[in-house]
Amino acid sequence: MSGSIRTHELLTCYHCGADGFDLYRQIEDLMFGVPGQWTLRRCPGCGLTWLKNQPIAEDVPRLYENYYTHEVVQLPDGALRRASKMGILKRDFGYSPKVPYSQLIAFFASRLGPLREMAARQIMWLHAHAGGKVLDLGCGAGANLYQLQQLGWQVSGTEPDPKAVLAAKKLLDTNEIFEGFLEDAAFAENSFDALISAHVLEHLPDPLATLKECYRVMKPGAQLCFATPNIDSLASQQFKEYWRGLEIPRHFFLFTEKSLREMAEKAGFRNIRILTPANVAWSVWQGSYLLQNQKSLPGGIANNTGILLKLRALVFWAWEFLKNHYGASCGEELVLLAEK
Repeated sequence: MSGSIRTHELLTCYHCGADGFDLYRQIEDLMFGVPGQWTLRRCPGCGLTWLKNQPIAEDVPRLYENYYTHEVVQLPDGALRRASKMGILKRDFGYSPKVPYSQLIAFFASRLGPLREMAARQIMWLHAHAGGKVLDLGCGAGANLYQLQQLGWQVSGTEPDPKAVLAAKKLLDTNEIFEGFLEDAAFAENSFDALISAHVLEHLPDPLATLKECYRVMKPGAQLCFATPNIDSLASQQFKEYWRGLEIPRHFFLFTEKSLREMAEKAGFRNIRILTPANVAWSVWQGSYLLQNQKSLPGGIANNTGILLKLRALVFWAWEFLKNHYGASCGEELVLLAEK
């Protein structure tokens, strides 16, 4: 990639209009090599953090020239993982699993908090809805939709990456994947029983407009689940400008619990809850550590790390989970749960 990215300055808070302050300056893209130095600005009121020098619309595709969203990550499916997941889905989310599993293992394993978080994350916290229609905004290769399809949901998705669209259609055996953005899909009003999105909101130049479009296409009473990085997470506090969740310059906005809740309210949603799970703390800590100490994380993935680093990351995960459990709200993700 060569040549600079054209930008415009955003000095005041997108959400509340307050004058912001520079949080981190002269940050470089150490993962995908987008040229330039970037500044993050933070609102003293709602805490929303944003890219001060925002790329113009015509140059946004250049931020993703070396980026990819079309690989499907297959998690191991051993007896313990399967049993605990099935037990959690049945007890906490109302599903009736059709695959065999050990109910004894499920009884004990499903009571472990970290396992509950991992299982809930795989189904994006959606409660059972027989034959319900779910839309995944920015579905990538369809991994989240695949989990929900196996539980009886009718699945659809939007995704701007054409390679990811092909991968999702193949994985899900469906043509209900729209290549492009939600606003371009022109879905009918009141179309979906649930709408999910994992790590998309932070990439959008106008997240409130997208939340309003989500509200429009959802049925009354439909479930919403959005996951996005938590700028106030424990790893963000520790690693600061090297936190993996910043992902400059592809992340335009990074939310606090307050700013995300208020934006959802502006879009019209009700019964809003914000969770801050620690389930990705293990991988985020490793990536952040490598960014800080090696000044490089090619592809954004912490590959071939040693056993000592993995153990340190595991300890960090446990510590973050415990702090969350006692009310610190410092998990690596913010999970927005709401209803229309």
